[in-house]
Amino acid sequence: DSQVLAAWYERLHFKETANKEKISLFQKSFLFMGMLAILAGLSTRIIFHFVEQEAIAPINLAFGVIPFIAAYFIYNNTPKKSIIYFLATLFLIAGLYLNMLPLNYKDSSILAYLHLPILLWVLVGLAFTGNEYSKGSTRLAYIKFNLEY
Repeated sequence: DSQVLAAWYERLHFKETANKEKISLFQKSFLFMGMLAILAGLSTRIIFHFVEQEAIAPINLAFGVIPFIAAYFIYNNTPKKSIIYFLATLFLIAGLYLNMLPLNYKDSSILAYLHLPILLWVLVGLAFTGNEYSKGSTRLAYIKFNLEY
């Protein structure tokens, strides 16, 4: 018989092996994601309270969500400790710098407010890529991930 017919026979009569693992709704990553979502909501609400009192700039609301997204990516593909420390340090430095800016909306403050989300997006990208940050394919996967959502 021909190889083409044999290939089509296998494609049409393929039987998938039964998955022995139980797919649970309460897997570890799902629970961790839920916990991070609750913490992000609480921290955003706390930050929003200070924004309403005009004690801090509204751009601080980004720190209520974005670090938790980075934490989820770190949890999914655990990078080296040096990358985790680097991410935590840069998040802290960005937050401190942002809160040291005056609350008047002058040119320099507006430029910092415009560029901070880009920095945070890059930091989340580093958390997404993990140890493979130097590979172009993982960086491209992060960009594709952003384009999908």
